[in-house]
This record gives sequence, C-alpha cells and structure tokens, in this order.
Amino acid sequence: MSAGPRRLRGRCVSTALFRDDPENCGKCNRACPGGQPCSAGFCVSSFGTEGTEPGQFTLPADVAVAPNGDIYVVEFGFDERRIQRFAADGTFDRVVLEPGDFGAIRHAAVAPNGNIYVVDADSNLVQEVFADGELGISFGGFGSEPGQFNGARGVAVTPNGTISVVDRNNHRVQRFSASGTPLAPWGGPGDGDGEFNVPEGIAVSPDGTKVYVADAGNNRIQRFNAGGALQLEWGGSPQLVGPIDLAVAPNGDVFVIELSASRLQRFSADGDPLGQLATPGSGLGQVVQPRGVAVGPDGDVYVADTRNNRVQRFDPA
Repeated sequence: MSAGPRRLRGRCVSTALFRDDPENCGKCNRACPGGQPCSAGFCVSSFGTEGTEPGQFTLPADVAVAPNGDIYVVEFGFDERRIQRFAADGTFDRVVLEPGDFGAIRHAAVAPNGNIYVVDADSNLVQEVFADGELGISFGGFGSEPGQFNGARGVAVTPNGTISVVDRNNHRVQRFSASGTPLAPWGGPGDGDGEFNVPEGIAVSPDGTKVYVADAGNNRIQRFNAGGALQLEWGGSPQLVGPIDLAVAPNGDVFVIELSASRLQRFSADGDPLGQLATPGSGLGQVVQPRGVAVGPDGDVYVADTRNNRVQRFDPA
C-alpha cells in the first residue's frame, strides 16, 4: 500500500503537512505551476510592479476580495491614492477609484453584496463604493463620540451587513448598521482583556460569529463574539511583533500580517501556530513592510507587499 498522501472527501491526508518542495507542495504533494515556489504548503505567485500605470502599484496598502473572486487593491502612494480591480489570476480589470477622490485611503473591505467600504484616514470617513465606482453612503468624522473616529483603520463586514471599523487612536472598535447607523462600540485603552493599544486590523469569520482584532501596540490578536465579548487572545513578542492586519479563511484559519517583522503567519481559529508563509525579503514568499491581507472564497491568500510594490498570492496546495 502506498505511503503517500490519500484523498479523503476532497482533502489530502498526509503526515507531511507543510512540504516546501515546489514539485511536491502541501498535503497533496502538488506540483506548483510555472516553477512557483512552495511556502508552508502554499504555491506562491505575484502580480504588479512599481509604477503608476494601470496594473502597477505605488505602495499598495490593502487588498480585499469580493465574493465572486475579484481583487481590489488600495494604494496610498503620494500621487496614486486609488483602488484598482483585478481578476482572481491577477489580470488588471479597471481603476475603481481615481487619485484625488479621497485622501489617505488605507483599508477596504467587500460586503456580501459586492459593495466596497473604503476607509479614508485623513477625513476619518468610511465611504461605500459600488462595483462600478459610483459612491454610496459615507459615515464617520473626527472625534471621540459614538460614530466618530480618531484614526480610522481596518474595516470588516459581517454576513448580515454589519460594518466594524477599528478606531485606532480611540483604542476601540465601532460597529455600524448597513445604513451607517452607529451601534454599540467596544474596547478602550490599555493592555487588559478586551482593551487595545493602537489597534489596526479587523476580520470576521465566514459565519460572522467571531471577530478578530490586530491589537498592534500590545503585539497580540484578540478574538471577540459578534457582540464584542472577549473570547480569547494570543501573541506577545516575539510570536507577534506589530500585527497590522489579518484575514480569516473559509476553513477558519487566521492569517496575520506583521508590519515591523515583515512576515505572514497562519494560525488556527484558536490561535495555534500553523506555519510562517512569508519572511523578510524581495523574493517570492518574502515581503517588506506588508500592510494588508485578504483571503478569497477559494482559500487563496493575497498580501499587499507594500514596499515591494506588488501583491503576492499564496495558493493552498
């Protein structure tokens, strides 16, 4: 009987969970296409180069994936503060938001209905954008009252349309209805349970029951239920150093980007480490000061590799 991997209900079962051989990558010993490298069981490719032409990037800051697999890339370069849309294979489609439409675009998320929510850090506003580039509602503004922001950062949308936004310098998370009405916030400054020190990123599990926050200043991830009650936390230096963004895969795994450490790590839903996919550098499977991460409906992981001016795709083998 063969000692190689077996397929069980569409999944591969093997004792070699994270093979890094490009010819025998991942649980299924898959050959990565086109000579792509294999990192922690994922085939790695990239798209985009430095520049201002369509399909090129000037400091990509975030990436978001729509339910149909379309990829939206946010740039925050001095002149090219725009959002571009790509097909799942990285083929350029169109510029959705042109330079000058907003100030410091930092984060974006795509709702189940395909609408995009963009965070403008300069004006502390969240702007709804339709897939054709037309603008919808906006909400926020500077301040510390409910519905206001002091350093709006990460944004996530639950399956029921609730919008959660990280309020960085108010050290909290704010929630809004799909129409932009403020709901109950949670958090506050500190390093205790449920408190934050300059949080940055936020992500929601596919079923909407778990909310993960990248608590950057405390070097940890905190997980809450949909109502903001703390469930668990993990991290602390050196396991996590300045986590700035995170994303949840369809199977519940959590992918965390660290700006200071320039790396991408994978964890279980409960915070168990499952491997490091990217380390510092400029090769495939390496990143320099990455700022954004997203997971597509098929489990592909996309990273805004900011200082390398590209997006990298990690395809589970």
